[in-house]
Amino acid sequence: MGKNTASRSLSVLGGSMVAISLSFAAVALPTSAVAAENPSIAAAQKADIVMNYAVNLGEQASADQFAQAVSLAGEEGKVLSKYPNLNTFFVQSPRKDFANELGAKILGKNIPLHSLGPTRTKNVRDNENLFGKIASARSAQSYRGATESQFGAESNFESDPDTPKTWGILALGADQAANVDVKLAPVTVGVLDSGIDGSHPDLKDQIDQTKSVGCDVNGIPHTGYKDWQPTHAHGTHVAGTIAAALNNQAIQGVAPKARLAAVRVVNEGDNSIYPEYATCGFMWAAEKGFEVTNNSYFVDPWQFWVPGETNQAAGLEAVTRAVKYSQKAGVLNVVAAGNSNQDLDNLKVDSESPNDSTSPIQDRNVETGIEIPAMVPGTVRVSAVGLPKTGKQVDPRTSPLQRAYFSNYGATTIDVAAPGVGIYSTMPGGGYGKMSGTSMASPHAAGVAALLRAVHPNLPPDQIRELLKKQAEKGFKRLETPEAELARVEKQNSGAAPLLTAGSKPTASEYRGSGFVNALSAVLEDQQSPTIGEASYSTDDGKTWEPLRGAKINSDFKLRVHVSGPATAVVGTIGADKKVLSGQYDGSFDGDYFVTSGVLKVADLQGHQSLKVQAFGRNNDARAKDDSNDGISFEVVVKAVSAPDLNQNPKPSATQEQSPKPSTTQKQNPVQKKVTTSRTTKNEGSVAGNLAATGSSAGEYLVLGLLVVGIGGTLLAKRQN
Repeated sequence: MGKNTASRSLSVLGGSMVAISLSFAAVALPTSAVAAENPSIAAAQKADIVMNYAVNLGEQASADQFAQAVSLAGEEGKVLSKYPNLNTFFVQSPRKDFANELGAKILGKNIPLHSLGPTRTKNVRDNENLFGKIASARSAQSYRGATESQFGAESNFESDPDTPKTWGILALGADQAANVDVKLAPVTVGVLDSGIDGSHPDLKDQIDQTKSVGCDVNGIPHTGYKDWQPTHAHGTHVAGTIAAALNNQAIQGVAPKARLAAVRVVNEGDNSIYPEYATCGFMWAAEKGFEVTNNSYFVDPWQFWVPGETNQAAGLEAVTRAVKYSQKAGVLNVVAAGNSNQDLDNLKVDSESPNDSTSPIQDRNVETGIEIPAMVPGTVRVSAVGLPKTGKQVDPRTSPLQRAYFSNYGATTIDVAAPGVGIYSTMPGGGYGKMSGTSMASPHAAGVAALLRAVHPNLPPDQIRELLKKQAEKGFKRLETPEAELARVEKQNSGAAPLLTAGSKPTASEYRGSGFVNALSAVLEDQQSPTIGEASYSTDDGKTWEPLRGAKINSDFKLRVHVSGPATAVVGTIGADKKVLSGQYDGSFDGDYFVTSGVLKVADLQGHQSLKVQAFGRNNDARAKDDSNDGISFEVVVKAVSAPDLNQNPKPSATQEQSPKPSTTQKQNPVQKKVTTSRTTKNEGSVAGNLAATGSSAGEYLVLGLLVVGIGGTLLAKRQN
């Protein structure tokens, strides 16, 4: 492809870079990197020009050695950004022999050195020059004479006029996902790009200004409002796809409840993204705790950085360390695959780099080259697809999808596919417009990743990445096969497409990865459910607890259920509708709850019973299937109380025969007690027991009473006579 076509614009896709941040412990070097014992040091420049250099010490370098190396660099240069957690720093110098001189000093102090070299092939811009006017072999202004910026062509890529404006949102099911009632944790998506229009009505309330930054001046972070305003429309367009607000404006984003952070890594004028900018961006993302970043660009000035080239090794190593550091810090980095229609699994040559030069190297061997950040392990690499051209509108929700002709591909490199043709989104100045590129595909995937991180805040980036790929499998069959694509292109214009180069095979254009990203699945599927643990009971008001399952309970009791995980409510019922316990909770993934009932009466629950426990998850949509259920069987046994037999008159015991007779001066009332076989009170049970203990019956007491009355009457009559 020509310099001014898809290759540059699509591969940079989104034009944003990374922000600045602190880092992790020493980061493992890529397998292709130069070993520290054989450091890569760039050759001298042809003349004294102000250049920025990346310095990467060996992994084993100590903190003292890092400080010493920084001090040595400051003797003849000006240190820019320092990343001790990476053992990496950047320095500016006007001396043509600076790399060799500093390398010799560092090695002379026995400090392990990995690589040292320039971050670009031209002198720095005027607003980055810390040395004033220095004789230069080239002008310090724009050097895009022979090449176009990464973003220049994306607004010109061909798209079908019949394409619905927001077809990408519909194709992902993002509009439906926005209506799913599920708890979402706060998520920040860092847009490493050309900045975001902070006044756009669809974006102004979505941006976290405290986390926004500009990294495009020597890779040093600046946090003023103007520092992250757009240098190009690219970043604003990308931001709208990710998280444009649900406010009845023209569009909505894939993840409208996510927060955005503008991380400007694209400089003004050239629209370039140099290693010091990108390193700043990724480190910023790590320091500020972004859950996701979107990276719709490649790092300039080399589309493919060759680790064995001394003028490329240091810049490549610095960015790679920063990307890996951010991943270890919990950031999921989503990246555009690029727009040069190349097989990233089988790179051959590149004729468009360096793109900051008026004379790019023709047919440069890049078989060992690396596109950064797209080819850094652990990132999510996204290819671009579009709707088929049928001459009429199709339903984006169900329509087959085709690879965008400009999209890079690779069977082992691409992770997922996403909409990237004719994407309608926000533009600076409050407007909207269409752009095409893998730069547009990546933010669709980043939006889905943001949804996944909001639904699963407890999962690390690598698990979210795998979940994104797993859920994309559902849409795999929607994607045109490489064989079908080859046949279609050949029929349309035989011999014209790069797919048809000599010796190529249909599988060479494998772009599908795991499939097509799915926003609706992100909020409905693979939801973590609460765990219902042991159910127990207590007959001593909660002092001790015994397992409920299979128990036989014969006295009043309480029930208790243990529930852990993301529960929002727990309900326990016995029988059809008798609710015996319940609780409301916040859905925390580390939740740990004991739900206890009040006192339950055995007389109300005789026989075999079952406690049905329902633990409700964070999602209120029935399709989510994130609720848990359990049934625990037990038995309630009531001890029967024997009723006194009024028809029997047992012989009094010796104790009873010796009992004193009632006094004739004390009035005795007959004892009257209703005896039943039903539940009695404690007092009632005591009276019945006393009667039974004496061996007497109610009849005996009645006869005795009448006898006393008769005798008393006789005595009274005699006394009166």
